[in-house]
Amino acid sequence: MALNEELQDPKYAGLSDTDVADLLNAKVIDSVAERFVTDRTLYAELGPEVAETILTKMAQADNPMVTRALRWIETRDGLDVGHPTTQAMLDSLQGGLFDEQEAAAIKSLAAIKVSRADQLKLGWVYPGDVERARNGQ
Repeated sequence: MALNEELQDPKYAGLSDTDVADLLNAKVIDSVAERFVTDRTLYAELGPEVAETILTKMAQADNPMVTRALRWIETRDGLDVGHPTTQAMLDSLQGGLFDEQEAAAIKSLAAIKVSRADQLKLGWVYPGDVERARNGQ
């Protein structure tokens, strides 16, 4: 049903079933996913200098929310930087504890690209799926 509704969008008019399937499956939409990071993740993916700056700032912060987040980062399980609450916390700390680049670097660890099919929870869309949906099946 979701595919039938999506195909009502005029942007698909005049496109072949294959072209529509390709558009729906293309991973071009910015999104955020669950991603648990540790201090090791920060070092590996952001580099030692950036990671140490972030961790030092967190350790020196006089903010219980930041203190707890740092404790989670220092555990094996880590902190979910993709969770909406964590993303909002990072936004609130930007311009204060973290500069814009540091906050963006942490948030980028949860950044992914998704497709329109992913957003609609359609799974992989094949040209035959598009054809059937266009034919009302």
